[in-house]
This record gives sequence, structure tokens and C-alpha cells, in this order.
Amino acid sequence: MRSSRLIVLLCFMVILAGIPAASSGDNHSVIPSEDLSKSVVSIFVYDWRGQFLRQGTGFFINDTGEVVTCRHLLEEGSFAEVVTVEGEILIIEKVFSEDTETDLIRIGLDFPPEKPSSIRGTSSLPAPGDKVTVAGDKSLATVSAVRMVPVYGFLMRIEGIEPLSGAGSPVFNENGELVGIVMFQLYGRENVAWVMPARKTASVMASKSQAVTHLEWSETQIGSWFETSTGSYLLGLVHYWEEEYLMALEFLNRVTDDDRYNKVAFFLIGCCNTALKRHQESESAYSMAVLFSPHSHRAYLQLAKSHYENGNMAASLKACWKSIRLKSNDPEAYRLLNRVYSALGNESWTRAALYIYFSFSNRLQPARQGRQMALNDPLEIVYK
Repeated sequence: MRSSRLIVLLCFMVILAGIPAASSGDNHSVIPSEDLSKSVVSIFVYDWRGQFLRQGTGFFINDTGEVVTCRHLLEEGSFAEVVTVEGEILIIEKVFSEDTETDLIRIGLDFPPEKPSSIRGTSSLPAPGDKVTVAGDKSLATVSAVRMVPVYGFLMRIEGIEPLSGAGSPVFNENGELVGIVMFQLYGRENVAWVMPARKTASVMASKSQAVTHLEWSETQIGSWFETSTGSYLLGLVHYWEEEYLMALEFLNRVTDDDRYNKVAFFLIGCCNTALKRHQESESAYSMAVLFSPHSHRAYLQLAKSHYENGNMAASLKACWKSIRLKSNDPEAYRLLNRVYSALGNESWTRAALYIYFSFSNRLQPARQGRQMALNDPLEIVYK
């Protein structure tokens, strides 16, 4: 155990040495490395035999030495330790609160540092294109997307991080404020991370539950967060947005029985199968999506497309008109209507649908349309 501690300590010190320092000549500088690094800790988790399981990151949230990190880091572990930037090795002794929905946990140490540096957070979300830094990285990363996830809230995608950036790593804006926490990095995309907003920490900060020892907590844990409905739902969405459709299907199929997520799950199962050109499967999934989301014009439009690809023009026409009744100014629906009527040999409606398609295509303002769709149709939010 002593040799393993020395190895992980050396690795951690090397990582922290890369936190960027402020520079007067750099327009994208962040707060000095000393201020950042003192707030950040590395977490090492071991099983009951003392075998290393995984490594992650956490950060101090107050002057009593409490740390917040991702809950899944501690799963299956019987023993865990924290290494500070000064080289102190501390034992995780208590669990104060946890949130299985956000995958966050608030922990206490056996001998917390005296008045440790805590992190200053903000509830504001960065915008796509903003520069951020992940604790431990030598260079700045870029926010490439801010996604609204129905039921859950926002997720951010950042690019340009280092492969060693781990779950629980705090993400800072250019003012040195905490804007997010790394949830996970996908295999094969080590320079990309998906990040929850800093505001999610409120769930574990406000909890008044009684503290338990880390050992007591570990003995009650069954299964992985990634196997829960929320974990599977988020991973399914992320893999879909990353165009990894087979992996997305693996996770989304796990949540079709959960009333919180099944309307989005069935819809995205259809989208994944459409991308994979499995039109029979996509038709079945979209048929379920319209049952759970009868007011979603996007669900009906995707169902109409699947019927069209499967050669069922009558069903496609019916679903397409249903979509138009729910949202009458979507050019995409009239483009499909044109194709369906053309396949049915109805020349007058073919020309009429094409005329309306061009009329709406020229008149609509995409930005305004996007805002309206986000308000009226949750499935439009997750559709690429």
C-alpha cells in the first residue's frame, strides 16, 4: 500500500504542475495555478484487498475541508484516499450527502487541512466557443456545445482537454469561477468531456442527512451509477450526439420502462435506427414515441419518414399531416409531403406541397424557429 501511495502521489504532482498560470499578455488567461491547485485534490480508490480501482478528482467546497466529487468514483471501493497539492495523503472518512441523479457526493476527510482553499462557483452557463480550463490541464479547452436535456437539465461538451482529466474535475471559466464538473469522457474520445453545470452541486450542498462512515456507505452500494436509469439515459443521449449509435442504443434500451425518460428514449432509439438505416426498427420506436408524446410534431414527422422509407405511403401521409397540424410552419414536413404525394402520383398536391416548402424555407428565421421549437416540443431539443 505504501508503494502504491508514492506512485499515485508522484503522478498527481505531475498533473497539477500543468495548471495554467495567469499571464498579463494572454487574453485567455485564468486565475493563477496556485489559487486553483490548492482547491483541487486527486482521489484514489481501492478495493477491500487494497488493489487500485480508479482515479478521479475532487475539490474543496468550504473551509471545513469537505470535498465534492463524482459519486461513481467511489463505487465498489472499500478504501479511498485524497492527495492534496501539498502532498498530504488523507483518508476519506465520512459521506455527508449524495445525489444519485446528479452523480455527486460530498465527503469528509480524517484530518482535513486547516482552512483549505475552496472554490468559488457561478450559476451562469458558458456559451459555445468560450474558453475554460480543467484543473490539471496545461492548456485551455473550448466549450463546443451546451445541450438542454429533458428532465435532467443542461450538459456541456468541452473539447481540447487532456486524456488524464478525470471525472470530478472542476471546470473554470476565465474569471476563475467554477462553471462545471466533468462527469465522464467516452472511450476513444479522450480529448472530449461532458460536464454538468456547477449549479448541480446545490443538491449535495443543501442536504441535511446524517453523515455515515465511508465503509458503511460502501457496504450499502449495489450496482453502478452507469446502470441506473439516469446514468443510462445520459450516456445514451451523449453517445447519440457523438454519433455512436450502437452504443447509444445499448443504453437507451435500458430506460424504456422508466416513465421519466421513456418518451425521449423511444424517440432517440428511432433516430439511432434511422441513422443505421434500420427503418423497420425505427418505425416501431417512433410509433411508441408518438404514444408517449402525442403533441410532438417531431415525433410524428420522424414516424412519417420511417413509413416513407418502408414504402407505406398511406401511413406516411397520415403521420405527416398530423405533424403539420401540430406545427404548421415546418418546411421539412412539407418537403416530405411533396415526396409522399409524388410517390402516390398526386401531381396537384405534389406541386402545392413543394410551393409551401419553398415559401416557409424563405420566410422563417432559423434562430427564432429554434427557440420556439425548444419551448413547444421537448423532443426537438434532443434531435440533431
